[in-house]
Amino acid sequence: MNSASIVKELRTQREDWFSEQPGTTPGFGSLAGKTVLVTGYYGGLGQAISSEVRDAGAFVIGTDLPTGGQRMDRDDFAFIPADLRDREDAAHLVRTVSSVGLNALVNNAGVMAEVPLADTDEALWGAALDVNLTSAYRLSRGLLDALRQEATANIVNVSSQLAYTGGATLTAYGASKAGLIGLTRSLARELGPSIRVNAIAPGPVVSPMTEAHMTEEWVARKTANLIAGRMGEAREIATVVRFLLSDAASFIYGQTLSVNGGGHLS
Repeated sequence: MNSASIVKELRTQREDWFSEQPGTTPGFGSLAGKTVLVTGYYGGLGQAISSEVRDAGAFVIGTDLPTGGQRMDRDDFAFIPADLRDREDAAHLVRTVSSVGLNALVNNAGVMAEVPLADTDEALWGAALDVNLTSAYRLSRGLLDALRQEATANIVNVSSQLAYTGGATLTAYGASKAGLIGLTRSLARELGPSIRVNAIAPGPVVSPMTEAHMTEEWVARKTANLIAGRMGEAREIATVVRFLLSDAASFIYGQTLSVNGGGHLS
């Protein structure tokens, strides 16, 4: 399917989605009439954010690594495959989404590897920065004109409590997530007030990314300092993203909201 056909199909899918929504007055946290791009779509948090945003009335476009070269559409989501580490893939995503129209960007794509510093070579370091930080810069910059077409627009970056606390064997991950907070603050200063830029800093969350590490000892170690005394659920993070994207957060700029069960108190 060529780019023009993809854009046409996405526009039709969006129009159908909005036409099916109940014609009620938007309430608290409503995203009715909004188009939202969510990166890291296949992950547990990406799925939770996409569902939460959809339930608030938005049309959701998800993106993640290609799967068999096919677009993975559902009736209530659209999907555009893209490897955000690849400049050409990212540029194609930007062109497609810009042609459809966009109100909000959620930079959720992330990779995590628990590796001691001595074993963190430049390939591992570069991979973490490419996915966790550079992709957010690349999409925020590339989609800037599309976001500026809207009266109000939003960018939400998904950082981590490790940006504040650090983490042994998580040097690359922690550094990339700390950089994302710096990017958030700088973009908020530059792009506001018409584009609100904020971030969230989740603590340990049950997801496909963390399930690979979730031994009993690992969970005990990760939750030892949490007031909540447990791992977070993806939906608990997603509701905060929805809030930041909505008009309910209209006076919030450049902030990083900690959603971490009390693991880091700011």
